[in-house]
Amino acid sequence: MAEKHYYEQKRFAQSYLIPFLQNTIPGFKGLRILEVGCAEAGFLDQIQRAGMQCAGIELEKARVDLALEKNPQLNLYVGDITD
Repeated sequence: MAEKHYYEQKRFAQSYLIPFLQNTIPGFKGLRILEVGCAEAGFLDQIQRAGMQCAGIELEKARVDLALEKNPQLNLYVGDITD
């Protein structure tokens, strides 16, 4: 099931989220992105492939493990942002 979520995140990022952010935030492509609660990191996968610097943090290790299996170059952390 988690792998399905990864591909859904990638599709949503490609088709909607990244174009929306590019049209809404001036200089978006030059920003560094931190995604809190990145789950399987499908969005970050697409951001990185677009040449942007990014990192993510997720509570569940299994989700981070899947994300790194799909893209080992991602900069991901397991933890709670409030710690």
